[in-house]
Amino acid sequence: MKTLSFLVVLVGLISNIYSYVIDNKYYPQYDDSETINYQEIGYPEVEVVTGPKHFANKEKYIDVLGTIGNYMKKYYPTIKYKVTETMDKIDFARVRMVQMYNDIEIKNSIINVDVDPIKGNILETTVRVYPEYEADEFEDRGEYIDEVKYMFEYINKLFYDGKLDLSGATFMYGSNSIVRNVPFNNPRVTRLYYDFHETGLTKVYSKAVWEFEFKSGLNVIKVYLNDKDGELLYISYYSTASDVNVGKEINFDSLLITPTTARPLPPKALKTTTTITKIIPKYNIRTTTTTNQIPKATTTTSTKTIPKTSIYTNHRYQYYYHY
Repeated sequence: MKTLSFLVVLVGLISNIYSYVIDNKYYPQYDDSETINYQEIGYPEVEVVTGPKHFANKEKYIDVLGTIGNYMKKYYPTIKYKVTETMDKIDFARVRMVQMYNDIEIKNSIINVDVDPIKGNILETTVRVYPEYEADEFEDRGEYIDEVKYMFEYINKLFYDGKLDLSGATFMYGSNSIVRNVPFNNPRVTRLYYDFHETGLTKVYSKAVWEFEFKSGLNVIKVYLNDKDGELLYISYYSTASDVNVGKEINFDSLLITPTTARPLPPKALKTTTTITKIIPKYNIRTTTTTNQIPKATTTTSTKTIPKTSIYTNHRYQYYYHY
């Protein structure tokens, strides 16, 4: 069975997080971000929002998100963004955001803002945004789940010789990213804009990209495909295990699960009766006892055999530390 081999370098011993990438034509492009400590140079002017939307439901706090919204309008008026995480650090509130393009996240962007939750001062920012961002739009292939199925077939062809049945794919209830009814452990699918550069070149390409995230135990593998033609752009592998061995081999077979289908229970059994008649002396009374004989219900399961995969091995692999 062919496998993908990853060379492991043991670094980041504190976090025990490792990342590996395929040495392909493209690599993610991360420009320098700008960090400004306003506590050293003076707080920027910003209209502080108070009122009922207290951060972390603490009445002594201001409306942090509203205040940051005013900050973004004043200093980054052309940037569309989305809040991805808020954290109450006691001494300050931290809000993480990403830049949006056509209502889709730009993967390479960073917008982190630290705020005094009581006074409303902007304490520190770390920003990497693209004011004049341009990229191809995603192809319109119908309903979103149909688009996911379409792109999933590239995964099927690349790593499983097209032998997997993905026709029944659907989203988990209440989600538009977690996929069910496929032979994987709840893979997550996301559309992104992602900047790449070619190996050895400085030219940067802004691409419409599909991210497929697969989990297996403590391991996470992310596969990035070009929306336009399904080209394999980038693969990363993460592990939180502290005992990662040098030369450990990872293959896509390890991501597969075997779906088990429970067949319907048999039809409700007909009632059969057995009559036992007792004659009580003198009164000649007949008594009848009826017993129901219902056969035990049996449940059978059928398992779907998933073919072994053929993996492309015409790539070199090298270590890339993710932070």
